[in-house]
Amino acid sequence: MVGLCACLGCDRGNTVKVEKAPEKTRIDLLKDEVMAKHDSAMAKYGELYIERKRLSQQADSVPESNAALKEKYGESILALIKADDAMMQWMRSYQAPDSLSEDAALQYLQKEKQEIEVIQQQIKTSLAKAKALNLPKK
Repeated sequence: MVGLCACLGCDRGNTVKVEKAPEKTRIDLLKDEVMAKHDSAMAKYGELYIERKRLSQQADSVPESNAALKEKYGESILALIKADDAMMQWMRSYQAPDSLSEDAALQYLQKEKQEIEVIQQQIKTSLAKAKALNLPKK
């Protein structure tokens, strides 16, 4: 029994402390959400380019006599361009709110979240419209 007590006593002060990673703040969580939405929108970027190129090529094949179809192609290409421009503008203007107060940072990130959600929808809508336009194969 004495040996057991002596053995247990020798571990005093030698315990290893494991520090937890600090919990994420509300700002960090909202920033992560904004960036996840950005990343999701960026994942569609290749499709924007492909559809724009495809529509441009197909639009060239539409006879001048079919003005209505040419106009649909033009509108769809323009929607893709606007979605691209909106994303580029958002990325140029976004700044991490590191120097702002907590309230100001949360407000800023909430506004950015709303903006990127609008852009996500713009990308989704323009891609759906583009994919719906397809010249029949001859």
